[in-house]
Amino acid sequence: MLLRWVREIQPSTTCSLPAVHQLLPLPPDFVGRNAEFARLRKQIEDGARLISVRGMPGIGKSVFAQKLALAVREMFPAGQLRVDLRGNTRKPRSCTDALTYLIRSLAGGIAIPTTEEELLAVYRSLVHNKNFLIVLDNAACEDQITPLIGPPGCLFLITSRTRFILAGLVAEDLLPLSIDESVALLLRLVPRVATNVAELASLCAG
Repeated sequence: MLLRWVREIQPSTTCSLPAVHQLLPLPPDFVGRNAEFARLRKQIEDGARLISVRGMPGIGKSVFAQKLALAVREMFPAGQLRVDLRGNTRKPRSCTDALTYLIRSLAGGIAIPTTEEELLAVYRSLVHNKNFLIVLDNAACEDQITPLIGPPGCLFLITSRTRFILAGLVAEDLLPLSIDESVALLLRLVPRVATNVAELASLCAG
């Protein structure tokens, strides 16, 4: 059975499939995070291919990862994918479901295998020797993402509330915004609060 899937994907991976572009647009009110952004972009330009953005709920991990992905996407012309792993829900996305989503994104016309072992074989064949950018958003734990980490040429941007220990991982912890950044964000979101913006920013604690 696995040989059938390999035969199906081989022609498509060599010629006909267009690049996939699943990155979300950056919200117009994004502000701050310049130092963190510069650090991680330099790491990627220097060859880092496994990046983790961590932080408390609502700190802006996913949007920050969007900004970073959009900034470096030209380095990964094979395509850019994004999968929501639903780590903050009662039922995080299973590895099998995530693999199925990624395979359909890359080669939607092929028959999808049903076991995790077969899904992994097809997924690895699709990304082999290619430089994809893959955002693994809202990861719950190491076990959920480890099978999805592909070959060295691909960039994996992981967002999570959890700390991971993975070989080669570059981690960035997002802290609350500074007062100046909070003020700038509030003025973009609600300009009418200008009179009391500094006090409001302080009350919101970044």
